[in-house]
Amino acid sequence: MKLSENSSPDSLPAEQAKQPTAACVELAQDEKTRKLMEARRIYEVDRKQERDYARKEGRVEERLEIAKKLLLAGDSPEKISQVTGLDIEAVRKL
Repeated sequence: MKLSENSSPDSLPAEQAKQPTAACVELAQDEKTRKLMEARRIYEVDRKQERDYARKEGRVEERLEIAKKLLLAGDSPEKISQVTGLDIEAVRKL
């Protein structure tokens, strides 16, 4: 089944939607294009890892700020560790 001008990928059966188009297969046979496609894929994976790491670090910083506030409010390091999920030693160092 080929796509017509009026069809969309949503109108394809699930299995056919997963299959590469003839144009993609043909492009992938060209070594230069294949290398570009692979470089792009690696770039996208790297960017996702960078975003995930930044998001994780942001959460740790946020939990540290909450722990500082709880310490100032008089809560015990043990309780703060339980609430924030931070290591007890990290809380004690604050």
